Amino acid sequence: MSDHQSLKRGALGAPALVFLVVAAVGPMAAVLGATPLVFMQNGAGASGTYVLAAVLFLVFSVGYVAMSRFVGSAGGFVTYIARGFSHRAGTAAAYVALLVYGAMLCGMYGAYSVFAQQLIEQYFGIFVPWQLITVVTIVIMAALAYNKVEFSTRILAVLLLAEVLVLLVLDGAIMFQGSAGGGGQLSYEGFSPAAVFTGGLGIAFLFALSSFGGFEATVIYSEEARNPRRTIPLATYAAVLLIAVFYAVTTWAIANGAGTAEIQNVATADPVGFILALSDHYVGSTWSNIMSALVVTSFLGILLGFTNIVSRYVFALGRVGVLPKALASTHPIHHSPHKASIIVSAATVVTTGIFMLAQADPFTTMYTNLLALGTVGLLTITGITSIAVVAFFARNSRGENRWSTTIAPIISTFGFAAAIYLSIQNYDLLTGGQGGVAGWLWVLIPIAGAIGYAIGHVRGRERIDFTVAETEEDLNPEPLVPP
Repeated sequence: MSDHQSLKRGALGAPALVFLVVAAVGPMAAVLGATPLVFMQNGAGASGTYVLAAVLFLVFSVGYVAMSRFVGSAGGFVTYIARGFSHRAGTAAAYVALLVYGAMLCGMYGAYSVFAQQLIEQYFGIFVPWQLITVVTIVIMAALAYNKVEFSTRILAVLLLAEVLVLLVLDGAIMFQGSAGGGGQLSYEGFSPAAVFTGGLGIAFLFALSSFGGFEATVIYSEEARNPRRTIPLATYAAVLLIAVFYAVTTWAIANGAGTAEIQNVATADPVGFILALSDHYVGSTWSNIMSALVVTSFLGILLGFTNIVSRYVFALGRVGVLPKALASTHPIHHSPHKASIIVSAATVVTTGIFMLAQADPFTTMYTNLLALGTVGLLTITGITSIAVVAFFARNSRGENRWSTTIAPIISTFGFAAAIYLSIQNYDLLTGGQGGVAGWLWVLIPIAGAIGYAIGHVRGRERIDFTVAETEEDLNPEPLVPP
């Protein structure tokens, strides 16, 4: 493989990988956007719900990390599925992945543009059309993704630290002053089985799982990691644990701040503003203003993270032959997937442009519809990846223990299967109850998979070869036999 088909090796250590994953989650945006939905469904049990979601991802990570030692590629889940089953299954997964990540990226622009528009108008008194904000931001993200990955890492690290610090100050203020509904005493009810396992757990669990988006990034960046056999497992487990602890502690503090007995009603009455109102009460209005501004920067972190992820996906799929080979080249100086990033940015402009021409609402239409589609698709790919791990090691355990190769992946398969069922059953809720065509967008997922499978079958293994994605010799202690 030529140097112009390889990403920059050794560019990222474990801390950098963790930053990339957590920043793609967007802690501030998730706390103000997703946690109110979990509170609305499961009340004070939101804290325990996030713990359950983390447990599922940790169990999934066992097989995921074990297989990462033998599959080192920017293709992420797609390469896992191809190596577990066949090039046809991998091509099907590739088309689904492009649909899923593309939908999530474009959907995020809808929410971001609304928050950015409000922030500009609030502080500068200028009304800027959301369309202009979106296009300008896409250009900025394209420039950053075109550059070397370390540059994005530094930006994401600064944004992430600011978000986490501001939220931890709110958490600390609530802990110091005590619960609003418990006479000053902090309650741990949110972690009790009675609070977690309620009638609203299923939907709350689904929203909690969606807050771990971008988890796949540890393996997507594996070619750029230093000592990937050690770095990938460390970064994967560290990212899941950090995200879990952050969400669990923050939702626990917020529930105490509003009162554990009242949190469900409070979140339902004002899902957008009640956390900012808590910040006003416990820290002060200045802090709430900072939080409002950091929501926008949090979305910027998500957009940059997902642009980098999708660019590497397109690069890897070009290299194995799913997409045109021309996309599988890297910049001679930055060693970034520059051509792939340009294509991703161009596709984002076209997709968001369609919504603009249709005069669709950026939040209630573009954001909710595309994010719902992406959520169901991502859960589907993750669940299939668990099965692929079992299939991969069934042919050769490669010295791994049964817990890693079979038991944990099967448990996570059932967990994600349940989540997929819940997401389809409640798809109308995910789209904000719009019904009509929006309620059937999830059908695009099996359609994309079927198209990809057919293309993989027609083109054959010789033209679509997922084994060429292996670029790190130390990831493969023994020869890999194509399935």
